[in-house]
Amino acid sequence: MVGPASAPLRQRLREAAQQIHARTPLRPRIALLLSTGHGSIANQLKDKLTVHAADLPSGLHLPTPLLIGTLEGVAVALADAPLLPLGTSTADLTHPVHLLKAL
Repeated sequence: MVGPASAPLRQRLREAAQQIHARTPLRPRIALLLSTGHGSIANQLKDKLTVHAADLPSGLHLPTPLLIGTLEGVAVALADAPLLPLGTSTADLTHPVHLLKAL
């Protein structure tokens, strides 16, 4: 899927954001898409919450866990690994990006 999220996807993203918001008081102001070798940034997060694909509504693809926490006092959300592992379609890549935006 390229472009704006479809209505059913938008609903699943809203549900996912609500579920995540119920688990943490943090409201990320910044989203980071980290690549290989940037794990040290994830290790610096305080009050960290890990969100796995199984935590999300059915139909949302999340190839890597998302982390929510504070970094230097600012609430952030980040993908701690490359979002496009082998075999992942570019359409599936949009789900975590849309979810980060929804948060």
